[in-house]
Amino acid sequence: MESVIDFEPVLQLKPTPGSISGSYETFKDDTAWKVKILVVEDNQINRELLEEILGKVGVVVDTASSGQEALQSVENASYDVVLMDIGLAGMDGYEVTDHIRKDIRFEKLPVIAMTGHADESDREKSKQAGMQAHLVKPVDTNLLFSALKSCVKRWEHRINSPAPNNLPSPVETNEDAPSVDLKLALQRLRISKSLYLDLLNKFAASGNDKLTGIEAALADRKPENAILLAHSLKGLASNLAAMPLSKAAALLEKALRQNEHSDLKILVSKVQKNFSAVLTSIKELTDKNASPPEKTSAIKVKSIDKTASILNKLADLLIENDIEAESHIRAVSDCLQGCGLAEISHKIVEQISSYDFSGALETLYIIGKKLEIKIKGNT
Repeated sequence: MESVIDFEPVLQLKPTPGSISGSYETFKDDTAWKVKILVVEDNQINRELLEEILGKVGVVVDTASSGQEALQSVENASYDVVLMDIGLAGMDGYEVTDHIRKDIRFEKLPVIAMTGHADESDREKSKQAGMQAHLVKPVDTNLLFSALKSCVKRWEHRINSPAPNNLPSPVETNEDAPSVDLKLALQRLRISKSLYLDLLNKFAASGNDKLTGIEAALADRKPENAILLAHSLKGLASNLAAMPLSKAAALLEKALRQNEHSDLKILVSKVQKNFSAVLTSIKELTDKNASPPEKTSAIKVKSIDKTASILNKLADLLIENDIEAESHIRAVSDCLQGCGLAEISHKIVEQISSYDFSGALETLYIIGKKLEIKIKGNT
């Protein structure tokens, strides 16, 4: 079964509400020309993951954590495409899409299904709901961009990425850890190792909540709640390449859906065991990649004048909300890495990549104080 299935060739799609017409030269310096996508996903980690992947190529991303929030977003803004999680709590992705299609303004707005189900019946259900493609989780950057390219007009001209095929370059690593396939995750998701580790640590907390919720739901004889939690745990683990845990959660979900309760204790125990193994791997990876404490007094700066020039040039661009700030990311990152400020370097790069220029400016002021450099606009 293919992981992404297109139902309607892009040539058959009409322009969506608010889409831009005109030449690339006319709009290349205008944020209105950028691709704008609504990500509808009720899990925070998955939202952050998609925001990072899409933000790397200059896509403007809005997010919605529920069906109702998604409908409000579509009503209030114009999007090139909607990435729709099918397994939303409450109003599911099919229902949300049906509501969207009932409004004549949005009947041709491309909607791409995101789901952990790859059966032919699921594919057909997405098609009948009026979706343009069926994207099977876990998220694969290549397949994601392939689906978007088929739905978004002039995709290649409206994103920012120097990598071949308009994709961010995969991060190479030789590290390995039991229960978590770090190499697979970085190759498939094409995100930084630091962000991946950050998401893993968030998963440690949310995964524990889901496991506790499963046990409580079964104790209260509410299998429907346990199914939703097991499905969510399976998807999260799969997206982060914790494959043994994902498989264990999938077996539990399957048993619950088929009302096969005789082995539930064994299946829950396997999920618990695999989750504990993932926690061990997360700790090992986090400890191995931990940065040494930043010591401002020991910072070695080859040229304080050069550093001040780079940071103040960035300040000018951020103050003016100039998207040229993106082109300075590498220089700023190299500068801060050389000053021993790796952690805060990652933060400001993420803020600029997601066009949070006001947040990046505040971070830049903090950096200035650490380096004892006067930054423009910081009174």
